[in-house]
Amino acid sequence: MADDAVRIDGLAGLRKDLRAMAPDVLPEVREALREGAAIVAVRGAVNAPRGSRPIPSSRRPRVRLAASLRPGTSGNAAVVRSRAAYGLKIERSTGFLSRALAESEGRIVESIGDSIDRLAVKHGW
Repeated sequence: MADDAVRIDGLAGLRKDLRAMAPDVLPEVREALREGAAIVAVRGAVNAPRGSRPIPSSRRPRVRLAASLRPGTSGNAAVVRSRAAYGLKIERSTGFLSRALAESEGRIVESIGDSIDRLAVKHGW
């Protein structure tokens, strides 16, 4: 799945520059990245395989894979996580998140770009 990542050239440098200029801006940059990941999480939930059997009481979390997808950030990366133990296995066999990423690339880049533009205006850059 790491091969399917959307790479934004210069993002690490931008974050380094932002850190030097205004350390309080980093949470806002992370939020912009999280918004991009949210697009993939929503689309991934649509693409996720649906089970029809009852959820066992021993399963944690007691939700279907589609409901367990959460956007987040990790350093300079936006990620989609699932607490479902079988999530990675299902992704490897079906590629539902990879498809969601491919289908949403343009929207992700546009969303993050718009967020960075809003930050620039807000902070007078």
